Amino acid sequence: MIAGKAVTDIAPLYPPTPANVPPDITRLDRAYRSRVVAMIGGLFAFLLLYLVVIALAGLAVIAALTVPLPEDANRGPLAFLVVRIGGILIAGLLCLFLVKGLFKGRRVERSAQVTLREADHPDLFAFIRRVHEDAGAPGPRRVYASPDVNAGLVYDTSLLNLVVPPKKDLLIGLGLVNVVNLVEFKAVLAHEFGHFAQRSVGLGSYLYMANRVMEDVIHSRDAFDRLVDSWCRIDIRISFPAWGLKGVLWVVRRILSGMYQGLNLLHLSLNRQMELKADNVAVRVAGSDALIHGLARTAFANECLADAARSLSAAADHGLFTDDLFYHQTRAAARLRAVRGDDRLGLPPDAADGPGARVPVFPLATDGIPEKYQSHPTDHARELNATRVYVHGPRDDRSPWLLFGDTAGLKLEVTGNFYRRALSRREPFDLRPGAAVVVQDFIDAEHAETSYDPKYHGWYNGRFINPGDLKSLPAEPWPPAELAAWEAAWPPADLGQRNRVFRERQSERGLLRGLVSGNLPIKGQTFTYRSRQYALSEVTRLLAEIDTELDADVKGFDELDRRAFLAHWSLARHLDVPDGRGHRERELLQRYQFHMALQGLLQGMFSEQARLQAILGYLMSGPQMTAMDFVQVRNALTDILQSLTDNLGDAKRFETPTLANVPAGTSLSSLIADRGEIHVEHLQWNITGEWLGKLMARLDEVVGRINRLHFKSLGGLLALQEKLAREWQAGPGRSPLGPVTGDVAEVG
Repeated sequence: MIAGKAVTDIAPLYPPTPANVPPDITRLDRAYRSRVVAMIGGLFAFLLLYLVVIALAGLAVIAALTVPLPEDANRGPLAFLVVRIGGILIAGLLCLFLVKGLFKGRRVERSAQVTLREADHPDLFAFIRRVHEDAGAPGPRRVYASPDVNAGLVYDTSLLNLVVPPKKDLLIGLGLVNVVNLVEFKAVLAHEFGHFAQRSVGLGSYLYMANRVMEDVIHSRDAFDRLVDSWCRIDIRISFPAWGLKGVLWVVRRILSGMYQGLNLLHLSLNRQMELKADNVAVRVAGSDALIHGLARTAFANECLADAARSLSAAADHGLFTDDLFYHQTRAAARLRAVRGDDRLGLPPDAADGPGARVPVFPLATDGIPEKYQSHPTDHARELNATRVYVHGPRDDRSPWLLFGDTAGLKLEVTGNFYRRALSRREPFDLRPGAAVVVQDFIDAEHAETSYDPKYHGWYNGRFINPGDLKSLPAEPWPPAELAAWEAAWPPADLGQRNRVFRERQSERGLLRGLVSGNLPIKGQTFTYRSRQYALSEVTRLLAEIDTELDADVKGFDELDRRAFLAHWSLARHLDVPDGRGHRERELLQRYQFHMALQGLLQGMFSEQARLQAILGYLMSGPQMTAMDFVQVRNALTDILQSLTDNLGDAKRFETPTLANVPAGTSLSSLIADRGEIHVEHLQWNITGEWLGKLMARLDEVVGRINRLHFKSLGGLLALQEKLAREWQAGPGRSPLGPVTGDVAEVG
């Protein structure tokens, strides 16, 4: 515990606590207490039912052991023994299955976290101590750091925790530290200690344990289930107890599932209330705005951290490793704000003048998930709760990094863990101080080639081009007059509008398909589509209409792709005439050929990825598979792995043109192949979760590398085409000649 060791004067770094805070702001209301009572009652009812089923299974075992032979047993003693043994096995294994659920403890994985010690970070621990004292909560047992944009309580659970509450640790995400200010950091910590301070936090561990037991019994499939499934696949004369047990398990799971659903909804409701009560503690300690402003930064901060992770993975593929993950998170934020033309993106609004004035942050919005299924209240609901009694807090724009001791050493250690755990890098690497600047130069060059000119209005973003048959070329290039007219109108003035309409239609088709599949249920008898109300019976017709519209859009875009290719090929032919070398035409065709091969590879991998996701969705639905179903799933998974292997083999036939950070002639295989950190063996008879996880991870990594290279290839292709256009406009012989590189690309 860190309480009671006040050895550092933290006052200069500790934002003052708001004055004139209403004393009842953290009071627990009647509705909250009612939920607690209802949850306790439901918990005891579930445990009682659970123990009754265990007792009945035990009694069944005793009955099967002690039942006497019937008087006419001489006629069929073998049949009687078979039934007795089968009954003992069914009841005994059922009893074992239920009892083992009680002993399933959960340990939080801490290998990716760094333990923080008071001797290394005295100001941080003094700050934490002041916050938990102000919150009226006990201190944490230990403090850990992670790379995440988050903070929270972490604790292990076991059967013992139904009697003794678990010891809780504080986890501080440095991705959050990197974006909030001191008063917002104080509010975040106060929120977490608000959970400590609530009397119901002890109940929370009970609820968590009960939920874990219920979820494991109902949904979890482990070695026990695999044993029963394997038993069922052998001769029925031997496997009949397994089939009986399987039927009994299905009935027990159905009974417990009904109670679980009701208790889980009550648990989710209580969780939402606990979050709001913890928010109230944060408001009392730091003010209304601090918590909400800190919350407003998190979504964009997560996006920036993910963007940095993708870039660092690409740099690692080239042997470059940074010493500071959070430097790249900050640089990613600056780049994304510039790309989207919003220098306030991800930042809370400026504070309004006056102690009682404020600017709302979160609009009323919904993610489509009904409130009763959400474990946390919406951001809008949290803002309304935090400002129902507005508490004016202090402003302090200093960074929480001031609280940490050796920040460079801590960032380096957390970054190393991030490479090993989050990015699954297994090759040896040396994180050297100052490497972040070198790595960022690499990242900037990558983004320069994958950020396309705004004049295209996002037309090339996330889209496959279709220039047609690259070998079917006209006998002669377009004449200069036709080229001049095309150049003057390229890109078309309505391209942005056409692209927006196309994206909207894609979203509308997704909506209609969701209605057809039932994944998007409607309320009432009608649904809104294009500002009109339609009956569900009209979905098929509307889907056919929008498919026709999208086909026309794609056909129009394909025509633009073809004309863009022929126009730039014509430019290259005209520009090649004076010197007679033909290098421009040759380079343009080589880039198109490489890009189309890469695009086809990516399309195939996307299909395999979608097929794997469909299989995983099927398996997660918990079906009772027949032997034929199992063979089909196994064959499909084997095909996916073989397709991945074949595509990696085919990639050896291709060499890259010059790209940013990639010299011409580099093997495509060397750029997209997995780095050996994940080995997926050929699938044997059993399909395990571990094997599926490895296949998914390997496929995702290879697809990610192909996708990144696809962006780079398209950027290089556009850069070459724009270079040809500039040379043409300047006049033959008056512009520097030679192949384009990523460094001169003016597309970002």
